[in-house]
Amino acid sequence: MRIYEQELQDKIFEVLGFTPEQTQQKFGFFIDAFQYGTPPHGGLAFGLDRIAMLLCGTDSIRDVIAFPKNASARDPMSDAPNTVDPLQLDELELAVNVEPKEREVLESLREGTLPLTLSDGSVVNVSLDEIRAWKENR
Repeated sequence: MRIYEQELQDKIFEVLGFTPEQTQQKFGFFIDAFQYGTPPHGGLAFGLDRIAMLLCGTDSIRDVIAFPKNASARDPMSDAPNTVDPLQLDELELAVNVEPKEREVLESLREGTLPLTLSDGSVVNVSLDEIRAWKENR
């Protein structure tokens, strides 16, 4: 059964070694939902979203599910994907190697802009909303 009591969930995170601050930072979207009430749930899924997709004749499941990831593969509810704790990377023996220029582009994207280099060499930041509007109007 899914945990549906706030106190029990807090205790589980404590047992796993998370501080309240870490819990809020990593799982705040989930923890905050407890204030609205969460019913017991056994986790049975029938794939109704896929059936709805077929019945609607759409090619994308995002057209029929309640909380799809957006076109850039971000989950607006949980803000995933997000940063990874360096301890997790060490535990999994992973390293993140991002060139400085790529890091700048990633930071701009997080802020909702994209740096574009013009033919004269100058760089302008264009909002992602402007790019979407341009694509829709062409």
